[in-house]
Amino acid sequence: DADAGFKGGETPDMRDVKSLSRAVLQPGNKLLAAGYCLYSSTTMLVFSLGGGTHGFTLDNTINEFVLTHPNMMIPKRGNIYSCNEA
Repeated sequence: DADAGFKGGETPDMRDVKSLSRAVLQPGNKLLAAGYCLYSSTTMLVFSLGGGTHGFTLDNTINEFVLTHPNMMIPKRGNIYSCNEA
């Protein structure tokens, strides 16, 4: 359902390690940076350098990403929670 927003593209992350096996075995809090893009009627980039997670929306009039969702967080409680554990 393209109008609802869906994740597409890559989900990159950066770690300070010398080998792939050491990178895979690191806990998530050792990430230096991570992000993903959502493609839909708008394009959104979600990115973190470890000091919080921020969402940027592509402004087609200036062809730049603009900070639209600063300090994104998962609510402590909610009616519905889902994630892809694949």
